[in-house]
Amino acid sequence: MFPTQEQLITYVETVFVTPKTPDAKGTPLAVGHLITFVDQDTSGDKRLSPTDSMSVLAIGPDGENAKVILSGLTTTPRIRTLDGSSVVLFFETAKGAHSVVYDLAQGALGTVFPLAQPSQFTVRPLVGRILSGCKAPLGAFPLCPAIPRC
Repeated sequence: MFPTQEQLITYVETVFVTPKTPDAKGTPLAVGHLITFVDQDTSGDKRLSPTDSMSVLAIGPDGENAKVILSGLTTTPRIRTLDGSSVVLFFETAKGAHSVVYDLAQGALGTVFPLAQPSQFTVRPLVGRILSGCKAPLGAFPLCPAIPRC
């Protein structure tokens, strides 16, 4: 899987699908594995640890066809299975949160999309106004008619 033993594996996810054929009896089949690993000390602490930048390696169910599909991650990706052999990975890099779809059967990585972070919304000031007992008439705030404006 790796050419040397100089990696730290931080997470392994095996992706299963349940065949929809009548003779398959609903037995899940592995379509591949996603391995999150560290291979460089990017934090400067002179050791490989989960605080270093991570990469994701995709391999087939038999351990063949390994390829790095993502790198520079600051968090372990959250993986959700879609229909068929596709998964969506939610991950963070130094540039923010992102998502991408990967098809294990085809070995195809989709477009990486940035995700909005909760801190990018203006909810906190509005909640403060509501909780402070603001008596402004409903509908005074143009984005949401149910939120009063002070």
